[in-house]
Amino acid sequence: MTMLAPSSSELERFRSAVGERFGLWQDDAKLPELGALLGRRMAARSLGLNEYLELLDNSAQGSDERRALAQELTVTETFFFRQADQISALIDHVARQRAPIRVLSLGCASGEEPYSIAIALREHVAHLAASATIRAVDINASMMERARLAKYSSWALRETPDVIAQRWFRRDSAGNFMLASEIRDAVSFQERNLIEDNLDLLTPATYNAVFFRNVLMYFTPRAASDMIARIARSLVPGGVLFLGYAETLRGLSNAFHLRRSRETFFYQKREGSALDAQPHDSKVWGAPSSDPQPNGMPWYEAIENAAQRIRKLTDNSAVVPSAVVPNPESPTAAAPAQPLTFDLDATFELLRKERYGDALDAMQTLPNTATRDPDVLLLRCALLVHSGDLKAARITCTALLERDELNAGAHYLLALICEGERDLSGANDHNRIAAYLDPAFAMPRLHLGLLARRSGDALAARRELRHAYALIAREDTARLVLFAGGFERAALLALCHAELVGCGGAL
Repeated sequence: MTMLAPSSSELERFRSAVGERFGLWQDDAKLPELGALLGRRMAARSLGLNEYLELLDNSAQGSDERRALAQELTVTETFFFRQADQISALIDHVARQRAPIRVLSLGCASGEEPYSIAIALREHVAHLAASATIRAVDINASMMERARLAKYSSWALRETPDVIAQRWFRRDSAGNFMLASEIRDAVSFQERNLIEDNLDLLTPATYNAVFFRNVLMYFTPRAASDMIARIARSLVPGGVLFLGYAETLRGLSNAFHLRRSRETFFYQKREGSALDAQPHDSKVWGAPSSDPQPNGMPWYEAIENAAQRIRKLTDNSAVVPSAVVPNPESPTAAAPAQPLTFDLDATFELLRKERYGDALDAMQTLPNTATRDPDVLLLRCALLVHSGDLKAARITCTALLERDELNAGAHYLLALICEGERDLSGANDHNRIAAYLDPAFAMPRLHLGLLARRSGDALAARRELRHAYALIAREDTARLVLFAGGFERAALLALCHAELVGCGGAL
């Protein structure tokens, strides 16, 4: 049966259906490919769009079609010991455990990730490996079959150390690598659609660690938020979550602290106290001490355009600052307040003119409830940093992070504070946190480049300065006003270029 290409309205309906059935977001760039897929599947079923969408909705009759569609929609590229430093961080985290450990691999594709975890446990914490439980799931049925078969090409082992390959794999007559039965038996695989509740899989307080890498980026915002909430409930207190390098929890969850270990980032479930127990051999981003260390925390998505958020506060119509919305989990949550009116236009204009003292004076007129707003705190902290009052800036940053623990803007400002306190290690750490949490944020990359050049690391300086130059060229103007300390875009680009040339580089 020959089918006509789907219309734009039909394609939108299919895109919505994919989001609802699988939690997957298909951006506009993928629409041609999505349209071709829809055409193929409708032709394969000899159905029109309405009938096809009804089939997907049918819990029993649509099962086979949903499985076929899932195989077309999912990304299956992976390999053994991908992002190996995260697996090392897992080993550090569980090394002191006494009870049997439980690990869950979500979106495991053809099994390389959970098998890598099983190998690492046997290599480094053999006393825990025998009693460990490793569950792995994926929506792609064909990938589950490959995972259970445990037969891999040399390409899948391209990052596997030779000694590991020799110990845990054997070559068959066709040159494939067959995984040792001991490792195969250590992992159980299940075909699952993660958008479903999966109450028997994500049972409360079950797992010591969940790997959810390079999956979150494909989810719709709602599916991502729901999935992270279910993962948080499934972790034991202090359990850890590993995401892909390009993924963060920014704007998705307040249930985790950010941790860093072995030059990688991961998340640790909050406990009832102010900070979780510290994982073995990892940095904890807590409150400043005599040896300042960063409070690793990303920022909410609203901060990506600081001007929009701050200017919402400048509207002379009734405004309810986010800080007055009560948080039932916070002992200091503010009671519901009547709408407030206040004006930050003058403050932001004084910041633009580098009249930092006058801008701080202007902020003194704000009501107390307004000054607890995270964005207002961020603005105040920026003014204090730019005016050189580092002690007050650190106090303000601490207050901000207590309210909004996921705030990359605060990390960048703390990097500047650390530099002013001659804590260059802390400055580098804060910048790396900010850059990880918001890869489009230009200023931490620039600061990393300047610090690297100052320390004599020309290679790192060139890498960071080139990266910064590209980001500055498209950075939001309001973020430059807020964070660049009076430097305009052209001046920052010129600074980047001059420093790059100075350390032997070129654009």
